[in-house]
Amino acid sequence: MTIYKRKITNLIVGLLSAPAAAFFLLAILRYFLSPLITIIISGIAFILILYMTVFSDNIKFIIDDENKTMTYYENGKIVKEYDLKDADLSYNIKLGNSSKIDLMINGERIDCEPLGARQFEQMYHHLESLVGVEPIKLKVGE
Repeated sequence: MTIYKRKITNLIVGLLSAPAAAFFLLAILRYFLSPLITIIISGIAFILILYMTVFSDNIKFIIDDENKTMTYYENGKIVKEYDLKDADLSYNIKLGNSSKIDLMINGERIDCEPLGARQFEQMYHHLESLVGVEPIKLKVGE
């Protein structure tokens, strides 16, 4: 049984970015809006970023090698258990300023960005070994 979960660095960055984003909004909006509205908007931004960091990005995957299953958790609750025998498996990664890491399993998309690219790749290779994905062979030239 192997566990893959959110990286602690993602949590720390999120916790630090919430007050930074609120302060940035406060600094910009104070020139355009009244002090009360500026404080309200900055407070809402702070709460939303904090919520996304603590709750929305709290994911975990448990892969059971023996039974060939993967259990997907959000906020400590089981979202779904996947049978990996003959599962259709693929992924989509876009790294950069706005990273996006999606796992597609049997046509369902799971946002895996909180895992980070390195941990996601480890998990994907682990899943491949259980699913039995055959490599694509390309012929170049003759």
